[in-house]
Amino acid sequence: DCFFKALKICKTSGCDDNHFDTLHILKLIECSSLKRVVLVPKSSPNQLILKNVQIFRDLNGEEALLELSSHPGYSISPMYSSFSNSHYFGPFLEIGFGPEENAILASYDGTFITRVNDGANFNV
Repeated sequence: DCFFKALKICKTSGCDDNHFDTLHILKLIECSSLKRVVLVPKSSPNQLILKNVQIFRDLNGEEALLELSSHPGYSISPMYSSFSNSHYFGPFLEIGFGPEENAILASYDGTFITRVNDGANFNV
C-alpha cells in the first residue's frame, strides 16, 4: 500500500514514467510482490529458462545464481526471508519469480539443486 501511495504522489507531482523516483518505486513494488513459480507446458512462452544452465549441466558442483535468460532482469528468488513449517513435510521456503538481485545462489550435484547458504534442496 505505501509503495502505491508513493507512486501516486510521484505521478501527481509531475514525475513521468522514466523519472528516477518513479522507476525506483516501481522496482520496490515489484520486489515486494513476487509471483509463484508454477509448472507450464514446455511450449509455453511463460516457461523459465536459467541463464547459467551450462554450469548445472556440467555437474561439477559449481555455484550459480538462478537468473533467467527467458526473462532478462529476473530470477528464481525466495518469496520470504525465513522458512515456514508444514505438518506434512516440515520446514519449507516457497520460491518465486522475482528481480535478478534476489536470485538464489545454488549448486547441482546431478541429483539435487541446493541453495548454497543453507543447504535447502528443491523439491518438485
